[in-house]
Amino acid sequence: YNYDATSLIQLDQENPDLTNIVFGAHPYMGSPQAGVPGKSAQGFSDLVDTLYAGSERPVFITEFGQGDCGADECYEYPGTWDGVTMSYTEAIATICNARGVSWTPWAWKPSMTDNSATCKPLAINGLNGSNLVLNTGYDAEQGVCADWSKVWSNFGTKA
Repeated sequence: YNYDATSLIQLDQENPDLTNIVFGAHPYMGSPQAGVPGKSAQGFSDLVDTLYAGSERPVFITEFGQGDCGADECYEYPGTWDGVTMSYTEAIATICNARGVSWTPWAWKPSMTDNSATCKPLAINGLNGSNLVLNTGYDAEQGVCADWSKVWSNFGTKA
């Protein structure tokens, strides 16, 4: 994964015979991304647009989310996307849906029954993969993390 679209496009153009290549990104917003505008939802949107303009390779995000911030406003993310109030996580899913970017949430955590402390969306209770739990990671009282059940119901069931 890379946030430098120019180098990815250059690499793609210099190696036209490469096959089975996909561009990947991990858009996150939290304290480690504070002060980095390119990690904002707008930065991710710009990255996708640049990649699609310069290459025919697909874009796939293999993890994304937010942490240690409010459910809506989150460091470089102002709390709205395209005029609608939503979490950073929802904004990334909205951008992906609008631009045909495939995605999967992070993380599948064997034997982890509570992801709320890390804002992770999925937990599997049992090493054999039984009892998949969609953990919202959302704390309405504290107003932290994204509500993954809302993200999944709005975007995860689309074909």
